[in-house]
Amino acid sequence: MNISVLGLGVSGRSVVKWFLKEGHRLIALGQQESFLRKDPEIQGLIQQGMELVSDTVCFDSLKCDQLILS
Repeated sequence: MNISVLGLGVSGRSVVKWFLKEGHRLIALGQQESFLRKDPEIQGLIQQGMELVSDTVCFDSLKCDQLILS
């Protein structure tokens, strides 16, 4: 399943970790994407398979099965 998570605060990161462990494709949308990429925890999630995009991206282009607002 393709999951998109909007927001990478404490709860958003927990959701991402859980879905990654379950083997889902994860796209996270976050404000200040370039700043988030410098965060060691976010870097680890990206290495585990999370894709990080700007929160200004069009939802239609994500082709997700589920959108989680965090």
